Amino acid sequence: MAKPRYVPADFAVDAAAFGRRRVEWREAVGTLARGRLDAAKLQHHAALAVRAQLRMERRRQKDFAADIGFGPERLSRMLNGAAPAALDDVLVLLAGIDVPLARIVARALSPDEADLAGQRYLLGYLDWQREQIAGRIARSAPGRPST
Repeated sequence: MAKPRYVPADFAVDAAAFGRRRVEWREAVGTLARGRLDAAKLQHHAALAVRAQLRMERRRQKDFAADIGFGPERLSRMLNGAAPAALDDVLVLLAGIDVPLARIVARALSPDEADLAGQRYLLGYLDWQREQIAGRIARSAPGRPST
């Protein structure tokens, strides 16, 4: 087997978690690395969806591989992040479990919890500022009748 262009699981802090559970990602520097990191995230979330569906159906990975026209080793390497999955591979995986690509992309490329917490803090701060400004406006013009 030829050496892969890159190993998607290498972008995970814990490579063994790739395609199995929540992953903390390494920082990617440069255009090529950032693109491959996004591809690894997409592949990771597709693998999570495939594994969840197979568990729910009590279906063997080997049978699923045969159903979608992949060899069992090829499927295993993609789900574990040992080899990169091309876009058509991801689409075949998702078609095999009847999950739209848009759902996986939304999960893979959405901001992480730390970003959301920061955004919530900023939203709270801006709401507080708006209240402060509205109070100042109300105090500065007490004698004006409202229309």
